[in-house]
Amino acid sequence: MLDGNPRLNLASFVTTWMEPECDKLMMASINKNYVDMDEYPVTTELQNRCVNIIAHLFNAPLEDSESAVGVGTVGSSEAIMLAGLAFKRKWQNKRRAEGKPIDNPNIVTGANVQVCWEKFARYFEVELKEVKLREGYYVMDPEKAVEMVDENTICVAAILGSTLNGEFEDVKRLNDLLVEKNKETGWDTPIHVDAASGGFIAPFLYPELEWDFRLPLVKSINVSGHKYGLVYAGIGWVIWRNKEDLPEELIFHINYLGADQPTFTLNFSKGSSQVIAQYYQLIRLGFEGYRNVMENCRENMIVLKEGLEKTKRFNIVSKDEGVPLVAFSLRDNHRHDEFEISDLLRRFGWIVPAYTMPPDAQHVTVLRVVIREDFSRTLAERLVNDIQKVLHELDTLPSKLSSNVKAADGEDGKPAETRALESKKSDLEKTREITTIWRKFVTARKQKMNVSDVFVHSTFASRYVRTSFPRFKMAENSIPKEAAYQIINDELMLDGNPRLNLASFVTTWMEPECDKLMMASINKNYVDMDEYPVTTELQNRCVNIIAHLFNAPLGESESAVGVGTLGSSEAIMLAGLAFKRKWQNKRRAEGKPIDNPNIVTGANVQVCWEKFARYFEVELKEVKLREGYYVMDPEKAVEMVDENTICVAAILGSTLNGEFEDVKRLNDLLVEKNKETGWDTPIHVDAASGGFIAPFLYPELEWDFRLPLVKSINVSGHKYGLVYAGIGWVIWRNKEDLPEELIFHINYLGADQPTFTLNFSKGSSQVIAQYYQLIRLGFEGYRNVMENCRENMIVLKEGLEKTERFNIVSKDEGVPLVAFSLRDNHRHDEFEISDLLRRFGWIVPAYTMPPDAQHVTVLRVVIREDFSRTLAERLVNDIQKVLHELDTLPSKLSSNVKAADGEDGKPAETRALESKKSDLEKTREITTIWGSLLRPGSRR
Repeated sequence: MLDGNPRLNLASFVTTWMEPECDKLMMASINKNYVDMDEYPVTTELQNRCVNIIAHLFNAPLEDSESAVGVGTVGSSEAIMLAGLAFKRKWQNKRRAEGKPIDNPNIVTGANVQVCWEKFARYFEVELKEVKLREGYYVMDPEKAVEMVDENTICVAAILGSTLNGEFEDVKRLNDLLVEKNKETGWDTPIHVDAASGGFIAPFLYPELEWDFRLPLVKSINVSGHKYGLVYAGIGWVIWRNKEDLPEELIFHINYLGADQPTFTLNFSKGSSQVIAQYYQLIRLGFEGYRNVMENCRENMIVLKEGLEKTKRFNIVSKDEGVPLVAFSLRDNHRHDEFEISDLLRRFGWIVPAYTMPPDAQHVTVLRVVIREDFSRTLAERLVNDIQKVLHELDTLPSKLSSNVKAADGEDGKPAETRALESKKSDLEKTREITTIWRKFVTARKQKMNVSDVFVHSTFASRYVRTSFPRFKMAENSIPKEAAYQIINDELMLDGNPRLNLASFVTTWMEPECDKLMMASINKNYVDMDEYPVTTELQNRCVNIIAHLFNAPLGESESAVGVGTLGSSEAIMLAGLAFKRKWQNKRRAEGKPIDNPNIVTGANVQVCWEKFARYFEVELKEVKLREGYYVMDPEKAVEMVDENTICVAAILGSTLNGEFEDVKRLNDLLVEKNKETGWDTPIHVDAASGGFIAPFLYPELEWDFRLPLVKSINVSGHKYGLVYAGIGWVIWRNKEDLPEELIFHINYLGADQPTFTLNFSKGSSQVIAQYYQLIRLGFEGYRNVMENCRENMIVLKEGLEKTERFNIVSKDEGVPLVAFSLRDNHRHDEFEISDLLRRFGWIVPAYTMPPDAQHVTVLRVVIREDFSRTLAERLVNDIQKVLHELDTLPSKLSSNVKAADGEDGKPAETRALESKKSDLEKTREITTIWGSLLRPGSRR
């Protein structure tokens, strides 16, 4: 309750209201892990539709049957990093082919650039060449930008909607100038458009404005779905002009979740809700609906702007064309300044940030009000009225109230701040009216506003028009919210059941009380730390609880060093980046080269380690596996360590068979090697799965900060931390293990905010859910859950052993899962068992092991909290049915199904199924559905 009200947080561009029908869809899908594409084909299809709709909106040069090239992300920060990485890799490949050096790449952009560009530059070692601003001109000057371009420029980044004042940069002018420079020099410097805010505005308000793929040098565009795409925090998009602009080497293909899955993201596990919500908005509103919303925002912006101008106390810094916001500064700030206005407005409930402009305009301070869909004309008028009250109060106070407020307490013992506020109590009482106004808005929305409501400037009244819509383009007209809900809900029935998805480690059930907390916080953007101090405090508590769980060497009053992330993928990249930067700094200080850093790990490593290595240009030295030994051998790992090794990564809970690696043995061997060589090679523990298991089931096992070389640990809150997808944690041993240079400090949201993440905007719900679980369950509760999972694992394992048809590949000590393979797979194999189990609703993945054990194929069942003993027994029973059926079929049904068509013209799949019609007839419908959904290029 002590957090700010998201609806009154005028610092944020992020959506804070959606229709109840969309809220219902999001809650119904909150337990789906989006990365399981094969298990949730409809959700994957909805993302593809969103990508294509947005690509057409941005005028991508697509043929009628051509699919757009793009991906959904957690937000524009991840989207920008992916786009930047693609530019960097294309530039490197071209330079290598020409025999030219590939060091010192740079990006040219304006000093008004969002902080994620600075993060990309610092983390991926790209120079950011910033065009300075000047008073009255707060966007990038195209002429100056092009002057700064050289042969090492991987792209020029233009902003469609500056965070500072909402202004659109002149991308058309930039394109024309850069075309000329490319002709003169023979370079092919491209443009990226950061349309985080403006991408869902320009197509509707300024359709003639050329800023997108209509310009030949624009190769990629990012946009935030959670800003003017009208979805809660946690969704962004990046679209490429064509396939050639996204290097194939950056795309990963993984198969251990049950099918080949191409992926180009920094994160891995994440929720599905935001993707579904984005599709809801696109079909619900259509072109007409989005245009209506944006026009309404623009009109309310003008109301606010004109109201401020009438006070004759402010200069308006923002422009009419751009993102609908009003940035304004005091004409005279000698007696009082913008920060005082910002502070005093909080008394009325308003969160209006004050911030200084970047160099060379840092002497200019502005206040900024972002006009979102939920900000009505009535609220705009109320805000102007409250600003006038604040101005009147400041006029009666001594100069610089802020310094007086910080003065010593008076003779009455009350703080100066208290006395100042009490003296204005009569004014404060009047501000209760804003609560009444909000209640009226909520009531009006529930009663479905009529024509008379327009007169009182209702926000949502003009949206609802019924029409049909195309599949991959935005419809011209809106459709009723009930229709949008039903269309999407009906399609989603064809997704797999998350509770029966035994491929996934990710939590699929939480208590209803926690669900309620999550929905109540779904509209809070976590990055606004100053506006939501309690949510920030809850994250800090989680970090400290987990650090103590991992035996971090903390003093009594010492806070842990750690951060919440979207999952273990982001956590691992942050930890890896810290190791790389520490190693580089040490090598520079010693006058040694800093090329060719490496990480030593097992071949059983999760794909995010391969992503980190490829994206951050670190060699991954993998210890090969062998049959019967599917984890990293500590002896072989330490043998591979050299002076360029930034860390050795051990896994507490292999994805393949759940086994814990021997971190204690690794630590002891590495201590000896460090003594011999004088190196100080550290250890990172990837405890994504095992971090919330080992402390409760194996408390004596030494794997964590009790070992001196363990410098950082990651864990997934959305696995055995028992939270839905979208939360992870990384903990460092102490402050010295996290280089200060990697931490960013930003202020344009209204206060100094330290941040070390790859993402920026994200929801608060998962943080709150993690804290709920930690205090709800406590040590006893977590131990009970993990013991129950282990017992159900034993039930399943013993049931499979009784069939005498399987070898158990997993171990009893480790993550509670059962990995098993056929003793005899000459007639039929594990993939056939996996396919046939889908008939019973089970999603059980089959996959091959990594080198040098790739000849071994296994099935894997992950035992989560929601997998009961009864389900374990039912699964064994269904596996026995599948085995019995396979025994009656010809050898290798799967190969027969894929054979050439016969003389009767029927596909081999049809003939094979018809020969077993008596047994398979009942399953034909689901087989048809799955086949059409998963077949490459198929669209239903």
